[in-house]
Amino acid sequence: MLIDKSMSWLVTGVAGFIGSHLLEKLLLLNQKVIGIDNFSTGKQSNLDEVQRNVSKDVWENFKFVRGDIGSSKLCEECCEGVDFVLHQAAVASVVDSFANPNATNEVNIKGFVNVLLAAKKSGVKRLVYASSSAVYGNAGSGSRSESDSLSPLSPYALSKQVNENHAKMLLGKENMPTVGLRYFNVYGPRQSVDGPYAAVIPLWIAAATKGEAIQVFGDGSTTRDFCYIGDVVRANLLAAAANLPSQHHVFNVGSGYETSLNELHTEIHKSLGVEETRRRVDHHPLREGEVLHSKSSLDLIGSTIGYVPSISLADGLKATIDWHLSCGKA
Repeated sequence: MLIDKSMSWLVTGVAGFIGSHLLEKLLLLNQKVIGIDNFSTGKQSNLDEVQRNVSKDVWENFKFVRGDIGSSKLCEECCEGVDFVLHQAAVASVVDSFANPNATNEVNIKGFVNVLLAAKKSGVKRLVYASSSAVYGNAGSGSRSESDSLSPLSPYALSKQVNENHAKMLLGKENMPTVGLRYFNVYGPRQSVDGPYAAVIPLWIAAATKGEAIQVFGDGSTTRDFCYIGDVVRANLLAAAANLPSQHHVFNVGSGYETSLNELHTEIHKSLGVEETRRRVDHHPLREGEVLHSKSSLDLIGSTIGYVPSISLADGLKATIDWHLSCGKA
């Protein structure tokens, strides 16, 4: 890692799944961190877990601000004196974005612009933000590369495409480069099982451990590129620290492999030691905005900033299941 001295970071959505893992890694690297969260989806328990995992002295390098990125004033105050911004705050549900498109736009677009302009005004060295593989839409089989055309299928996906355009247009040739990371399907410890739109892996782990039927939308042939949280954290830090020209960059962040839902179902039960005869599945129609197939090309991010995924699906699922069982989440 190129981070060799203490610097100051702002993490938005710091109490969320990805944000809290970024916080923990930065603190362990002796960085100073300001974190914003309004707890709309983030959890105090995530921050509590980070605090347990670091020393008291290290924890004192963290300043938490309970607030909303909808406030441009708050964004400006939190960006003052900050070297890097890692922007993770978002409404992240495809399904929920259809039910509440105004809320999605308010957070994902207006909030992003507030963070972007605040970072620019404060002279931040670099803004790294969460985009999504959802911007590609259904482009057929094969890997998605950053040069592919975009065809978002949901208000959520559209908001991420708009963010990429804002980052490119609003900064122009300013000295602050921006990096959008198109996350594929991120999973790992601390990912919530709460709510009807929770991610597939924690939901299925919870169901399998309770002997309940796993809910599958479609026939199970739909594929996803599942990327472990540790690899996503490393991609963020590489993107922040890499020697990049002063312009807007976009990279895929994934595992480079695709796994069908049927295969995922088998892997989860295998890791849990659940016998074939005890596996239960309920199938439902595909939901609106669902992408059929998803696989990342990692050529650009690998050659530009040196990102190579290091955690296999089997190892990532084991770590995730171990966490769920130890916390009583499953």
